[in-house]
Amino acid sequence: MKSNFRSSLVLFLLAIAAIGLGHLAFLPPWEGFDEPAHYSYTQQLAETGHRPHYGVDKLSRIVESYGNNAPNAYGNRPPFEKTGNLTYREFRDAPKSAKSELHRQPKKPRTFKQGRTLNWQSQHPPLYYLSQAPIYLLTKHLSWVDHILALRVVSFAFAFIGFACGIWATWHFWPAIEQKLAASHPATSAVPVVMATWPLFAAMFFPEMARMGNDSLCLLLMGPLWALALKICFAESGFWDYAGVGILLGLGGLTKALFLPIGFGFFLFLTARVLLPPQAGAGHADRRRILMNLAMAGLIAVSICGWWYFTKLFTQGSFVGSDEFIRLSHQGGLIEGLREHFSLLALARGMASMVASIFWPGTWSLARLPEGMLAGPVALFLILMGAYFWGQRRTPIGSVTWLPVYLVAPTVLGLMYHILVRLAFDGRGIGTPGWYLHILSVPLAFAAALGLAVIWRSKLLRWLVSGLAAYSLGYALLSFWFQLLLFSGCAFKAGTNKTYQLPHDHSCLWDWSGLTEQLGYLGYPNVGFATLLLGWALAAVGGMVALRRARSARSTL
Repeated sequence: MKSNFRSSLVLFLLAIAAIGLGHLAFLPPWEGFDEPAHYSYTQQLAETGHRPHYGVDKLSRIVESYGNNAPNAYGNRPPFEKTGNLTYREFRDAPKSAKSELHRQPKKPRTFKQGRTLNWQSQHPPLYYLSQAPIYLLTKHLSWVDHILALRVVSFAFAFIGFACGIWATWHFWPAIEQKLAASHPATSAVPVVMATWPLFAAMFFPEMARMGNDSLCLLLMGPLWALALKICFAESGFWDYAGVGILLGLGGLTKALFLPIGFGFFLFLTARVLLPPQAGAGHADRRRILMNLAMAGLIAVSICGWWYFTKLFTQGSFVGSDEFIRLSHQGGLIEGLREHFSLLALARGMASMVASIFWPGTWSLARLPEGMLAGPVALFLILMGAYFWGQRRTPIGSVTWLPVYLVAPTVLGLMYHILVRLAFDGRGIGTPGWYLHILSVPLAFAAALGLAVIWRSKLLRWLVSGLAAYSLGYALLSFWFQLLLFSGCAFKAGTNKTYQLPHDHSCLWDWSGLTEQLGYLGYPNVGFATLLLGWALAAVGGMVALRRARSARSTL
């Protein structure tokens, strides 16, 4: 049955790749979250051979002095020098000769010199920045637009390959999964295809993964890790499979501390499969062999990344080495801060903000449509997750369909701890990015697709979910259009108001040539529009083919 949907799966994956490249073609320099710090880390490592150290090393001088007439993300002028840096609206009225500067090659290739602002991303392990260093060296002589685009394309390639690997592995093992679930879960052959649409409905996937940042490498590692989990569950597995698990988890730990709870959940799942029914009925020798393989995988993981975290603990007093955790310890610690600032309302607001940010398709300008418009995507996600858990009620806790819970729950607990840290600082609790969960796009998409399989048996719920899905797509497209208006200088942010503002004269909304001209100073709009149209066309064709195959196969979906 799975072959019926292979063409749709390929079309959806190609659509994700095209839409991601389209996003990159429009994204101005430094609009990705924390990109100045990520770039400076990469540049310092590539040029000097040394990583930045917390509280010591600064951002790159050329980042701080970026452009004499270059625009910056709204509300994020530091670490850039205030003199000469413009908003996109101010950049719209700058002379053409100045606006063309971003596409000109520097007179000399870029080099690293210490600036004045501390690098706030220096707490991260070095693996992502090591992977970007060769790309930096190969392209450092290019213009700012081309140089940053090259680094971003490689980052997005990491994320896309990881996502595609996880989806393809699910498709490969789906007949075995479906057979196991036949008695306890209403799964269908279309689940892997539905998984591939996750980035279309959770549109923050693209701003999160199509930028300079180590989350993309985390997703690259997550894809084969998911594939190994399926192989261990549904095929012959041995020493090298568990060694692969240890290597991937160790590399993940050398990429980002957020991979630590993921690794904990992964080991917890594999242990549960051995010790809980029905696997507990297996032979004593088999269980001992698997547990020994798990122990070996853990040793491999710790040997790869343990040195980093123990060094942080001994030198900075924090196992993770996060700037916020270190500063909080100097202010009396978490408990003391919560005694002073904690409130249930602030905690609820922080949680709601974290969930909403999974679906808010924004960039470092932090501009957005009215917050109430996010209700549709969030409601769709919560309904699908509720249906997923309803479908799991008769599934053994060691079943592979519980793997998303083992991976996501510890990660969410880690993010909740971050909310508490923010609460301890100032009592607000907001600012914990839920978009980090896109590292777990594959398990989240798996759970959402299983939830949809449960819902699809109810006509009323089917129509409700279809309406919310259509709304979510429309919201993603509208958000992206307003981002283009922002980058072109037509839309803007005013003061502390984070919603998009439009001028009294709306003529710029219909000035297509002016829009593309302005965007052309910051990127490649013609390429962007072409790849976006291609991507959404491929997604539309993939959806139609999937529906036709489903009807012909009399599938539930």
